Amino acid sequence: MPARKLHPGIDQTGGVPYVIRHTTDGREIKILVPQNIGQARIASTIAQSGDVPVDDRLMDLYARLWPKIGALLKTNAGFSAPLLCRETGAYRDAQVRLIVVGQQTRSWLQKGPWREDLFSSKGNALNAIQTLMREYADFLVMDREKGRGFFRAARQIQRAIDPGSGDNIAFLWRNLFICDQNGREPAEEYHEKLRELSPLATELKILRPHVVVFMTGQRFDYTLKAALGQDAIAPCSPKIDARHLAWVAIPGSSAIGLRIPHPRNPRQAIWVKEAIKLIQRELPAGFDR
Repeated sequence: MPARKLHPGIDQTGGVPYVIRHTTDGREIKILVPQNIGQARIASTIAQSGDVPVDDRLMDLYARLWPKIGALLKTNAGFSAPLLCRETGAYRDAQVRLIVVGQQTRSWLQKGPWREDLFSSKGNALNAIQTLMREYADFLVMDREKGRGFFRAARQIQRAIDPGSGDNIAFLWRNLFICDQNGREPAEEYHEKLRELSPLATELKILRPHVVVFMTGQRFDYTLKAALGQDAIAPCSPKIDARHLAWVAIPGSSAIGLRIPHPRNPRQAIWVKEAIKLIQRELPAGFDR
């Protein structure tokens, strides 16, 4: 597999800075970027470039975060592996691209070769990132029909808004916190650091969903707003308590976003059904991506 490197230069025809992107299929792509911007802005330009494969853009994102992720994990405070995303074929080909967002994982990949690449002096960050992305994709295509309430609810939403997806798991799963701590929600002392590490906003730009359902509950609204903006959450209707169901604005996107309670409690199943009704109402008739 070719090395993924960014080579800056100046386009001689117009004097515009550019980077050369090496993709997973061996191509070289010249991406023009505006004058006088920093590396973060260049990376953002790459992340939004449709010429670069989605997984390459995700890998670039995670590579930029990796030093800070590694610093957090090396505290030996019981953090899990970071939940890194990989686009699946079922999601890419879905009529309605759905992403479901939870709170944090539960003991996600505590052990594995990725830890050697993180902690060993000979470790390779790219290897660790590729391994974690592959583990994510392998996990997601497993049969989650009998899994916890979160995945049952996600399958229920997928089937309702995209009947053509059949029995395939066509949604992608993200979380507000990229890691768990000892299999649970991280201690509050780490919340701000994890908010700073969150790749969620950029992941959504890269993955371009049509629908995003945050099954995070009102208690995580502060963290959701930290990721997507302080004005991200709005009531759905004067008749519906926003603690249970609210709109979520996805920055730079026309995607339908909703926040509902976490479905771990069967009594919250009603809000999954209400979210489905709103999504079906908002999707244009004869929706065609």
